[in-house]
Amino acid sequence: VVPPITVRQNLPPFPSTAAVPKQAQGVIEVIIDETGAVEQALIRVPLNAAYDRQALLAAKSWLYQPAMMNGKPVKFRKAVQINVAR
Repeated sequence: VVPPITVRQNLPPFPSTAAVPKQAQGVIEVIIDETGAVEQALIRVPLNAAYDRQALLAAKSWLYQPAMMNGKPVKFRKAVQINVAR
């Protein structure tokens, strides 16, 4: 399987008032369909409840060149790490 290639993967800015340590990492897991669109997004490692909701909404608009297997597009599960540093 050739993994998908990121076309658009924007996240909302992390609010400066949100309660997280100076450095934090979260993880969003997405399922990318055969067209390269995000079919499903889940928070696997949360950062902040309010931000996590915004990040999930943003993830649903992400776009990829689809994963390929034997020359045909296939669904692909991908973990995207979110790093916050202040």
